[in-house]
Amino acid sequence: MNQRRNRLSLTLPLALILVAPLPLLAATYKCAVNGGTVYQQAPCAADAQSEVLKLPSGNSGNGATYSANDVAKLRLEVQANGDRMARDAFEQLVSGRADVYVANLCPRERKLWSNPTMKGSIRSMGATLVSDKWRLGRQTEASMDSLTYAALQDPSVVMPKAGTPVRVRTVRAHFGRDLGKLCLRVLDIGA
Repeated sequence: MNQRRNRLSLTLPLALILVAPLPLLAATYKCAVNGGTVYQQAPCAADAQSEVLKLPSGNSGNGATYSANDVAKLRLEVQANGDRMARDAFEQLVSGRADVYVANLCPRERKLWSNPTMKGSIRSMGATLVSDKWRLGRQTEASMDSLTYAALQDPSVVMPKAGTPVRVRTVRAHFGRDLGKLCLRVLDIGA
């Protein structure tokens, strides 16, 4: 019995480590050591100046790492050009132009979403957005590879009963880069 309890006490923490989200295990730390900058997986020493970098979770597939300067530049590019791309994509969805939406995606995603079944699901989502009168609202968050928006039902068309909260959906536009140029990977529309 005691041996079984010992085995269980070792197995449980190991299992928790194995099922932990990978980004949690793969945080990147930027440390200032002896006047130089070092990037490492382990937290910086107590006497070193440190900064935790949130890097893309392998979506780009190229294993790229970015300096804090690069992250700031990429975020500015997404904020400057991504808003128009996200709003255009939302408009393409609600106007039933799935072919245009797919044509404007990054090459890898364009290939994925080009088959008729996938385009059918895009059209279906667009029809739902139209029938429920959803409108893309203000931007709520920006990162180096995504913009997040609040989508609201049009209050002039859908009047909630007094005291009923207005329904809000989260819309996240994910971006990538193709030949160094910003492109839309997908418009993720939450429930």
